[in-house]
Amino acid sequence: MLLYTSFIAASIACEKEDDLSQECVSVTILGTTCEGATLLQLDTAVPIGSSVYFSGDMGDPTPGTPAVAATYANVVKTFTPLPTLYRGEAQWFFKLRLASSEERIERFCTANKIWYDAPQVIVTDSSTVCRSSRSK
Repeated sequence: MLLYTSFIAASIACEKEDDLSQECVSVTILGTTCEGATLLQLDTAVPIGSSVYFSGDMGDPTPGTPAVAATYANVVKTFTPLPTLYRGEAQWFFKLRLASSEERIERFCTANKIWYDAPQVIVTDSSTVCRSSRSK
């Protein structure tokens, strides 16, 4: 019985992950972390992120307008290489999924840098227009 319950739970989790990776998610670029990740604020229709206080880039500077220090809701981080993105410009649309435990990157920052506790995602596609199969 326990094995059957575990199988059902795993099937539901995989189904949710697959559903998320097929959806077109509106994303706003916040900036970089000291670990080398990019912080992304997701549309609230996909509530998988966490709230973080972001005051500015802790890694490579993000081109575009200066960061506005504030608490942002529904934030995730990704180590996926992204195209050149500008903070404060038009929104991007991503297809993404939560990183599995095997895919998570664990890096540490020096004590004088801010560390952001946000879920890690893998970006599977990015575009300035939504190319979701569900939007047709």
